[in-house]
Amino acid sequence: MKKLKPLIKCTITFEDANSEERKISYNIYYTGISKKWINMLLANKKDKEKYIHTSLFNSSYLDIPRLHKNITKTIKAINSVYDIQLPEYVDSVLNKTQLNDLHFMFEKYGDRIEADRSIFKENIHINFLRLNEDIHSYETALDNDASKFPDMTILLDYFPQTIFEDVQPIDKIYLKNNFQWGELYLGYNTLGKDWLAAVFDRDLDLINREEIRPQIRYAAETWLCFNGNPVCISNMQRFETFYNSLPDETKAKVPLDKLSEMALGRFILGEVIIDDEFLKFDSNIDNWKVPNSKTKQKWNEEVFSTFRKVVNIEINKEGN
Repeated sequence: MKKLKPLIKCTITFEDANSEERKISYNIYYTGISKKWINMLLANKKDKEKYIHTSLFNSSYLDIPRLHKNITKTIKAINSVYDIQLPEYVDSVLNKTQLNDLHFMFEKYGDRIEADRSIFKENIHINFLRLNEDIHSYETALDNDASKFPDMTILLDYFPQTIFEDVQPIDKIYLKNNFQWGELYLGYNTLGKDWLAAVFDRDLDLINREEIRPQIRYAAETWLCFNGNPVCISNMQRFETFYNSLPDETKAKVPLDKLSEMALGRFILGEVIIDDEFLKFDSNIDNWKVPNSKTKQKWNEEVFSTFRKVVNIEINKEGN
């Protein structure tokens, strides 16, 4: 009798805004890259010196005043001790161009400490990492206006980061560029932006500066995606439209003849299990199967948006 492949289940426990625990479970695909991710996750989990760090991108336009206050506070903290002053936006809502500019300054900070570790200072570093998260949370809130399905995600990892793997050619067969509600992916784990992020943000300056950074390594960092389901191949159509709109000199900087090196997308690990955690919100299982359903939209807005941190991750294997 053929030996059955084990069923791998990952359960992530969150604490919400009311300090209550909520659990989301995933079926993990039995793939080479998923097995390597599991081994890294378990190795980090055994290290008592490490803790789970949660980056939240589950905000909506209603959160902009709170997020603006956070990012202003972070920038002021950086400017009080850093030798390069960042622009401060105290009164007005930030736009994507301003956020892109701030993100570029974050990347330049990262390049500086990689080139010269003697300038590293813990308090500055912590605030720059916080700034990066503030920027992405702010971008999420700007995108999630009342007129459309709210795209929401959470990124988790074990800190301090010490265990990494290089992306192998075989890993790239699991790259996916149309992200679905309820899917689980490897985190980007790279300082900067990849090609898809540059397209989504229409960051022409980044392309012209040739600062795009495709993913070449990964860690236990994990991306929980609860975005609205795209129509067919919309992200690739979006990429093509963006490329065709570029001036010739910018097009020449897009390496379409080296798609493997571009690493378009994220590495898929598994998919969410619609269990009692979801069915107590809406007991009709069919409503969870419909892309961009009202049930999924309301769950994002009323439940997922309240998640504040990850408190535990468990891996269970079942089968022979």
